[in-house]
Amino acid sequence: MTRIGRFIRTHRLVITPLILFFLLTVGIFFFNLVIVDYIDGFRVMVKGREIGLIKNRGDVAARLAILKRRIETEKSIEIVFDGDLISFEPTEATLDRFTSMARLDEALRRNVTYKCKVWALRIANADSVYLRTDGEIDELIRRLKAAFIPRARSDERIENLQVKIREAYSAEKGLAYFEDIRDVDEAFRYVLWGAQKIEKYTIKPGDTFYLISQKYRLAFSDLLAANPDLDPQHLKAGDVVSLTVPKPLFNVEVSYRHVYEQIIFPPVVVNMDRNMLRTQLKVDEPGAQGRKRVYADTVRVNEREQSVNVVKEEILKNPLVRILRIGTQRTPDDILVAGAFLPAGVGVISDYFWTPRPGGRHHLGIDVAIPEGTAVHAYRGGTVTFAGWSPAGYGSLVTIEDENGTVYYYGHNSKLKVTVGQTVAAGEIISLSGNTGVSTGPHVHFEVHVDNKVTDPLKFLKGK
Repeated sequence: MTRIGRFIRTHRLVITPLILFFLLTVGIFFFNLVIVDYIDGFRVMVKGREIGLIKNRGDVAARLAILKRRIETEKSIEIVFDGDLISFEPTEATLDRFTSMARLDEALRRNVTYKCKVWALRIANADSVYLRTDGEIDELIRRLKAAFIPRARSDERIENLQVKIREAYSAEKGLAYFEDIRDVDEAFRYVLWGAQKIEKYTIKPGDTFYLISQKYRLAFSDLLAANPDLDPQHLKAGDVVSLTVPKPLFNVEVSYRHVYEQIIFPPVVVNMDRNMLRTQLKVDEPGAQGRKRVYADTVRVNEREQSVNVVKEEILKNPLVRILRIGTQRTPDDILVAGAFLPAGVGVISDYFWTPRPGGRHHLGIDVAIPEGTAVHAYRGGTVTFAGWSPAGYGSLVTIEDENGTVYYYGHNSKLKVTVGQTVAAGEIISLSGNTGVSTGPHVHFEVHVDNKVTDPLKFLKGK
């Protein structure tokens, strides 16, 4: 004991605080155990997650009522909190552990979701568009119908106008999240153009990306982006184009009688004159346009014409006949070119050198229209360097090289009379004319290459 007492006295500065801390801890434990009461309460749960601890469940209802008024003031619309989000779990806790009202308000605002009381425009029994009031729905329907009413020019009339929406729809009260509510302008755009669908379009002769974009109301840049593998400058019939086109929720049908005036073009009488060149034309009577009033029953859907039925026409002014006189004589150029490799007195030039072709190409020779089967003569003598089918579009082709190295092409033949390596004389029959290869009618394609360069045959024949 003496030794223990001496140790305590020696280390009293360290031991004394430890003893006091121990006694204080034990005292607090027994104080809480015996004197401090645990209070019954509830854990507030949102989707299984605790957001606060309260004494009374009514505290949450009161704070939600305050939060509801605050949100309705901010959003200018009535709301309804989503049901079954909040649950309560009984518990016990000391007073210091309960959540303050300020923190509970913040937790509720952050975790509780709500819907707004709206008017739903239902299309085919499905909620499609949400607006704040039934008045906004009425305004939307009015604007949809008015958007497609045709405008008549000063010399036109619109009669028996009827406008209807093809789809069945109704306006009903409903609930929607705030971000799903649209104003009238947004709803108008969405109903007509918001939804989209993918379509395929097959290119036809004469189609361009610009015409397709106009037809389907697409941005030209969007059409290009949807078809990165197609070159708009080299479209071919049969190419398939991807379209992302608007899919309207509403189709507005407009039917009306369109009354308008239309030009009557004068009938044309053409007289052939052997005393004039075929390139000459004279107007003996200029004629005059007439006018008529047309009554056409028309149906359009979202601006696209569905049908036009002309029910009546009234002649306001009769047209006067236009009389033309056209020559039939061959031109000096016809005689020069055709006479170079065809029988005398036949053939007229149907296409000249260097006329444009699709894809930036040009016509490399001169074409002479001639009945199929006409004898084709060598312009100059020489050696046949090719006699057969050309994959380059010439069809059945003969080429002859003269002693100066000039090469002459005779294309689109129906039958060949020479073979490769054969020597032919000027004026000798080398083939019969035809319509083979890339051709739009019976003719002979005549092409001249001087020093391996293509040359205008007409200038070559004239010695220029």
